Amino acid sequence: PAAPGQSAPPATATDTRSYSSSGGTEALSQAWACIADAESGGNPATNTGNGYYGEFQFSQSTWNSLMGQMGLDYARADLAPSSVQYQAAQRLQAESGWSQWPETSRACGLG
Repeated sequence: PAAPGQSAPPATATDTRSYSSSGGTEALSQAWACIADAESGGNPATNTGNGYYGEFQFSQSTWNSLMGQMGLDYARADLAPSSVQYQAAQRLQAESGWSQWPETSRACGLG
């Protein structure tokens, strides 16, 4: 992902580029930026009241589990800094694959 305070090159959910973890750091950064943009417009403070929070639209139960695994204590994703949300998303993806974001990952060329 982009360093905190810096954004990765813009990407949208309608990108037809294909990304893979073997595509290098830049390609993977663009893939994460595509997912964040599609899920929340890239806004880490997103809380629309739909039961999903933050940049990657974590459910509360998933977020609680990730915070326990990471030894951190942010009540909801939208209250955590972007860098923590990226770390949590990467951990979730490593454990469960891109299927955590089924439509978005396909739209971003990851599915």
